[in-house]
Amino acid sequence: DRDANFEVLQELITNNQIIAPLKDRFDFDKGFFRDDFISLLYAMGFVTMVGQKITYTIFAIPNYVIKHLYFNYFQVELERKNSLKFNDMSLKDAIFDLALKGDVKPFETELREVLQVLSNRDLLNYHEKHFQTLVLTLLNITDFYFIQSEGEYNKKYIDIMLLERNPFEVDFQYLFELKWAKKKDNDYEDKKKEGIVQIKGYLQLPAIKSLKNLQSYLIISNGEKLEIVEVLN
Repeated sequence: DRDANFEVLQELITNNQIIAPLKDRFDFDKGFFRDDFISLLYAMGFVTMVGQKITYTIFAIPNYVIKHLYFNYFQVELERKNSLKFNDMSLKDAIFDLALKGDVKPFETELREVLQVLSNRDLLNYHEKHFQTLVLTLLNITDFYFIQSEGEYNKKYIDIMLLERNPFEVDFQYLFELKWAKKKDNDYEDKKKEGIVQIKGYLQLPAIKSLKNLQSYLIISNGEKLEIVEVLN
C-alpha cells in the first residue's frame, strides 16, 4: 500500500521517530501492513532503534544522510501523486535568497505555486503534518542548511529550523512555525494569532536567543491563501 507507507514515512520525518513492535519475520500470505513496513525499514538500515516502550520499539532516522534520502523520496512522491514537476533551479535560487539575502519572498512564491497545483481533493485531506512535509521537501532542495524538524528546545518543539551546516557559510538562519487553517470563519486568523504567540515564546528561549542572524517566520495557509509573516522578538 504505497499511500499507507507514505504516511508512515511522513510521520517519521516530521516527528523524528515512530513506534511499532519489531517483527522478526514477514508472512506475505497474511498481508504486509504498517508494522511490517517499519520492521523492513529497520532491516534495511533506514531506521535505528533508540528506545523501548513496553513491547514496542521506538525507531528513529539514523543520520542526516538517510534523512536526506527520505526528503528526496517525498519530492518524487509529491510529483507522482500530483502530476507536478518541481523547478529545482528556481527553488535553489529561492533558498540562496534565504541564506544570503534574508529574503523569503522567492520561497513564498515557490510554495504558493506548488499549493496551486495540488488538487482540491488532496487539500481537503490536508492537515499540519502534510503541510510541514511539503515545506520540508521544498527546503531540502539544497544541502547547505541543517534542516531540523520538531527540534526540542526546553520541552518546546519548533516545527522547522534552518541552521548553519559546516563547512557552508550562510548569512541567515531561520525559525519557521507552520499552521494549516481550515476553510471556516475565523480559523485562519485564530491560527495566525496562535502561531505568532508561539514564535514569540520560542524567541525567549536561551538556546534560540544565542543563534546569530536568526530570522523567525510564521508560514500559514488554508490551501487557497498563503502568508509568510515575520515575527520579531
